Amino acid sequence: MCESIRKSKKIEEGLIIFDDGFVKISEDFFWKMVDIINWKWLSLNNSYVDKNMHKHKLLKKYPLAVWKKVKEIHDEKWKGLREFLRSSDSDWVVGTSDDSTWDLCSHVVGLGREEYLNNFYQSWRLINRGRSHDFVENFGYWIPTDENVTLPNSVDFIEKEK
Repeated sequence: MCESIRKSKKIEEGLIIFDDGFVKISEDFFWKMVDIINWKWLSLNNSYVDKNMHKHKLLKKYPLAVWKKVKEIHDEKWKGLREFLRSSDSDWVVGTSDDSTWDLCSHVVGLGREEYLNNFYQSWRLINRGRSHDFVENFGYWIPTDENVTLPNSVDFIEKEK
């Protein structure tokens, strides 16, 4: 029996896109993509940034299928961090709700590999960040998951009230 061989194209180090649309990314490439999103800066300045415009620019750098893979891995990482927090904080002194815990863990993923790993090594960092509400909602929302972005046009910049 002859099986078809999946053809792939190595786009760059850590990124392979198969002809059938399947995307494979390395751990290093995932963290590179996190850095490209730049949550360290965005989390402090996101009220000044149009999320759709930001996503549009990200989609110009890499195709949607790549970003969907990034989102998939992001989801695995924040969920892993959440489970670690639950096991490390049995009395739940962190004091966050389910939704806030999601925001907290997603935020830490968005801060990059070093911060993410440090929270596993020193669980008190994650607990203190949660208790002091030192996190922003929600890094995952800034990862493109579809191509439907509403871009501003010149009419959007006209002052509505005088």
